[in-house]
Amino acid sequence: MKGDFMKARYAHIDIARGMGILLVVFGHNWIVSDTKTDLFNVIYSFHMPFFFFLSGLFFRHTDSLAKLSFNKFDSLLKPYFVTLILFGLAVALAKPLNFAEYAARVLHSTGGSLRTLYGDENGMTSYWSPLWFLTHLFLLTIVAWLGISAFEKLQLGIRPRLAFMASFFMLGAVAMNQDWIRGLSFPGDQYEFKGMPFSLDLLPVTLGFFLLGYWLREKVFNFSLSLPLLLGALAIFAICHYAFNATMDLNKRLYDDVVITTLEAVCGIYITLAVAHLLGQGKEVVARVFSYIGEASLLILIFHAFIQNKSYYLLETKLGISGMPAGLISFTLACALPIALYYIVERVRLFALFFLPIKNYWPLRKPQPRMPNAISSGANSSDGRS
Repeated sequence: MKGDFMKARYAHIDIARGMGILLVVFGHNWIVSDTKTDLFNVIYSFHMPFFFFLSGLFFRHTDSLAKLSFNKFDSLLKPYFVTLILFGLAVALAKPLNFAEYAARVLHSTGGSLRTLYGDENGMTSYWSPLWFLTHLFLLTIVAWLGISAFEKLQLGIRPRLAFMASFFMLGAVAMNQDWIRGLSFPGDQYEFKGMPFSLDLLPVTLGFFLLGYWLREKVFNFSLSLPLLLGALAIFAICHYAFNATMDLNKRLYDDVVITTLEAVCGIYITLAVAHLLGQGKEVVARVFSYIGEASLLILIFHAFIQNKSYYLLETKLGISGMPAGLISFTLACALPIALYYIVERVRLFALFFLPIKNYWPLRKPQPRMPNAISSGANSSDGRS
């Protein structure tokens, strides 16, 4: 029954997560990323903050740091390393591979270092850039646990917490535009990467959105649509983009304006939740489709860039299809194929062992109902978040 689905699954959050991952894929599509139109600025102004916000919703500080670290390694770092180790082995079987550089880039794990992880003869080098999110989210959850523990130990009220986080956030947003160049040396080789390992330099900003979700989780779980608030958010969002055209690109360390860009992000988050809430009130099939897309979000995140870039290149060079048609086809494939892969992975236990949280799929047992996660396989981790 629809009512049961809505109550058991926090459908509006499932739907919002599905909407969010589709925006991530579309944001990396030729139509948006290569043309750099106003659509790029609109999508990029809130789609990544939205996922950090969702991650905060399901964060459980009651878990021990050891348990949290293990579960996050299992749900975030495991699929990251499995994917890139398998890709590295596949490349090494086909062509010579500089293992030292490859390992350095995988371990550094920023969008920049992963973008140039390996380039083929066609210059396709951005297959794995989106995976920076996984390693950063692992780091972010550990820091969030430590930060919340410190707040509680110091017995800080909500106002001092907000004041501290606002100052920390603003400092991070300003510092983000600096050139964070770091060098790693190996015998006979040295490599330079933009950004700190696991995107540590982004923490002040991402932690702000994460904690915002954590502190507002009860209101979001029990979301009640306010038409005046929605209209106000739409108006502020539109005015900010029209008047200032500001945006952000965390991967490239871009944060145009501390005030305007942050307003756009917060308004975009609320608008997405409101639209998801409205969709959840409509046809159940719509809610279930977006929910399943959200469940498959981990595999979509991992593989969409590879599929989207490759398919666009093949459409353009082999079939003579380019521009908007090729962009739409490659977008469809980049969403559909990882979803199909997820359908297989969650049913083949050996595959699930490598890509999904182990406690839900091993030893062999029937999968249990799952709570929604921000970027996940759909399997419930200890905090309800992948």
